[in-house]
Amino acid sequence: MMKRLLFLTAILLFSIAGFTQNSNYKTSIDSLLNFLKTENLFSGRVSIQKTDKIIYTGNFDKFHNNIVKYKIGSVTKVFTALLVYQLIDEGKLQLNSTLDKYFPTIKNANTITIENLLSHTSGIYSVTDWDGYYGARKQQLTRQDIADLVNKNKPAFKPNADCM
Repeated sequence: MMKRLLFLTAILLFSIAGFTQNSNYKTSIDSLLNFLKTENLFSGRVSIQKTDKIIYTGNFDKFHNNIVKYKIGSVTKVFTALLVYQLIDEGKLQLNSTLDKYFPTIKNANTITIENLLSHTSGIYSVTDWDGYYGARKQQLTRQDIADLVNKNKPAFKPNADCM
């Protein structure tokens, strides 16, 4: 859903930028980007250039007030994997360790391994598929909240199944 939203936003921005004869295009872009900023879907600066002339600039940075804590989403996957492999290297964890050791209530936990989690072959329900995901991003969910959400929903596929 997020990819679709970003794609549609990009198309809208390019379409608006293409119709610069319309004097309201700046207002339209501002309105869209302010909405995305308010919904925590975008933070940053935008410049639109037509040939060699900048026709629009806008600052929609949510973090300009020295805010240092924000959600970074999928960027953390790399860091998580790195830490997991460090724990494996230290002998504190194994790739074939099953999830039931840590989260025994998760469906299929006895067959889902750390390797499955790292390679996205666990089949575990993805919380980003949850209808309330974007609305709940401002909330602090506990480990138990996430486990409950995963358990309330059907796994995407069986662990190690061909998920493509």
